Amino acid sequence: MGWFRIINTIEMKIIRLKHSISRFNLTTKVPGFGMTIDEMLVYIPQQTALKKKLDKMRSLLPKERINSGFSRTSNFIEYNYCNYDVKKVQSDFEEASKRLAEAQMALDRINTTVEFEADV
Repeated sequence: MGWFRIINTIEMKIIRLKHSISRFNLTTKVPGFGMTIDEMLVYIPQQTALKKKLDKMRSLLPKERINSGFSRTSNFIEYNYCNYDVKKVQSDFEEASKRLAEAQMALDRINTTVEFEADV
């Protein structure tokens, strides 16, 4: 058997293995979330982005003075005001953090405990 056939055989096994993993991810439900693994692989980055956004929002002050910098001198003092409830954002941040941690743990639990057959 030549090296080309050996490589081709290995590549075909890789294709079948990746297909088995994809099929597993498409059909296996994550307990407590009502989503399949592939849906969770979309959900987790969405929750991560939400958590980052809420973290940034909660770190802003309700009223913050805008620095005009050294290049401009102005007699006007400008402020930025939050147009949202900072306490509500803090609560939303904590909830998003909790959901994200639960989702990651549920996915990790499946990855470490569930076995499946791969037709290689």
